[in-house]
Amino acid sequence: MFSLLLMGLTFLLYPTAAAGQRGDYRPSASASSLNRVQSFLGDSAWAGERQDLGITVSAVRACVLSDAQDPEVCQSLSDKFQDPNEQNRSFYKAGSYYFVVYEWETQPDGTINIGGAGFIVLGENLNALRFYVK
Repeated sequence: MFSLLLMGLTFLLYPTAAAGQRGDYRPSASASSLNRVQSFLGDSAWAGERQDLGITVSAVRACVLSDAQDPEVCQSLSDKFQDPNEQNRSFYKAGSYYFVVYEWETQPDGTINIGGAGFIVLGENLNALRFYVK
């Protein structure tokens, strides 16, 4: 658990892409990553966290972001929040909030056995508000 939190903080504090470097972002948009965002926005289990952040937006407003619809935001998020595997990361927007969802898997060679998922909630200025592992 500590290692996942440390990894999340690393993503928040140490972007690895050069600012302004253009790379096409192709969202993974998996059903499970969208479900994580919708769960955060709608499930009673997350009510306290939403209240702490002042989030009142409905879960149905969550949508995946892509370069085609919002290239500037996707580039900024790609620059800030890198994933060594890229396909394990997806971006969402709901109201004025953004979400970066990571879904980690065991590597084929067995060297990394993290499993699980985490997501970052960002404000309208793409400032990171919280990182959750669940």
